[in-house]
Amino acid sequence: MIDLTRLTLDTPRDPKSVAEHLLGLGLLRPQIISLFAVSVCLSVISLFVSNVSMNGDNPFVIIVGPGLVMGPLPVAIMIFVMTLVSALASSRIGRMFGGQGDFNALLIVMSWLQWMQFVFQMLSTLLSFVSIALSGLASLVIFVLTLWIFVAMVERAHGFESALKSIVTIVLGSSVAGVSVGFVAIMFAGAM
Repeated sequence: MIDLTRLTLDTPRDPKSVAEHLLGLGLLRPQIISLFAVSVCLSVISLFVSNVSMNGDNPFVIIVGPGLVMGPLPVAIMIFVMTLVSALASSRIGRMFGGQGDFNALLIVMSWLQWMQFVFQMLSTLLSFVSIALSGLASLVIFVLTLWIFVAMVERAHGFESALKSIVTIVLGSSVAGVSVGFVAIMFAGAM
């Protein structure tokens, strides 16, 4: 059984050990897909909950660009595609640099990272009710912390000896995912 609270609290302190623990669970593909689906849903929930605190006009849409607003389903599809493509690209790119992480390992890491982003986003949203400035500062700290966690977990998933390979893998994998999300956004914009 997974001690969710302990792993969540340990992640900012020691993301490599948490990644090792998660990867060592021996999750099967259906379990990984379930974890991934839950993480996508939580990401969408966190976006719209934080949107309620910031946008009282219409909290059920998110402005993603000039003249482009999206509801929960298109946002979920974008996050789904971006994370899936990013995991696939990061697994392949990491292997080009001598990494051992496969698609399943990277999807586990990215799903866990989305869980952590959900937790962080909820904390930031709660802070916004106390102080917008404090929430803004927390968002900056959360951004840096999330990047650090992501680099450390990808480093562990691939078995890299240095963070530099992990950073390059993430940048290239995220670039591929960004292009994919751009295509999905264009498809939704054209369908509206």
